[in-house]
Amino acid sequence: MARYNLGHDVPFRAWTDTTGRYRDGTTIPDKLRDAFRPIHEIVYNHFVRRRGLAMPHVLEVLKRIRTEGFERDEQVFRSLLFHD
Repeated sequence: MARYNLGHDVPFRAWTDTTGRYRDGTTIPDKLRDAFRPIHEIVYNHFVRRRGLAMPHVLEVLKRIRTEGFERDEQVFRSLLFHD
């Protein structure tokens, strides 16, 4: 998700559900790129700080969106809660 939202190429495979009623397009849409949601701090904290994995795209997103403010009607304090 972070890689897609940053504008990088991501793997894509068109599919049809088992009923044949719902079909995704033949290409990945660009309309939701650059739409960052306030979840990256939690993901980064768990997988990088606790598990020791590398997540360079998530880190790039965090550098863009820190420190989060308000998201819709809720206060978003994930940077405060999960960032060192």
